Amino acid sequence: MIRNQSLPIFALLSIVFLHIIGLQKSASSAESILPKISFKETVCDLGEVGQGTKNTCEFRFTNTGRGLLKIGKISRTCGGTVFHLDKKEYTRGLLK
Repeated sequence: MIRNQSLPIFALLSIVFLHIIGLQKSASSAESILPKISFKETVCDLGEVGQGTKNTCEFRFTNTGRGLLKIGKISRTCGGTVFHLDKKEYTRGLLK
């Protein structure tokens, strides 16, 4: 009698376990087609900063993922900051 009750429980646990493995595989395959932005440097030394000085900094990045990297909105933290992008979509491996 105990043996007959454990079989459905074992079957149910096996189905749940296989379902979890399938979800993990589909999540990892979805990540393999996503874009990924990688910066060459994330810090910029502007040197002497004061009124009337003009300092520039360039952040170079690469799309190291497999999907198309689309840059939609860039925000700045102060009014004096100006930014420029040549384009807003980058395929894999292109350095800006």
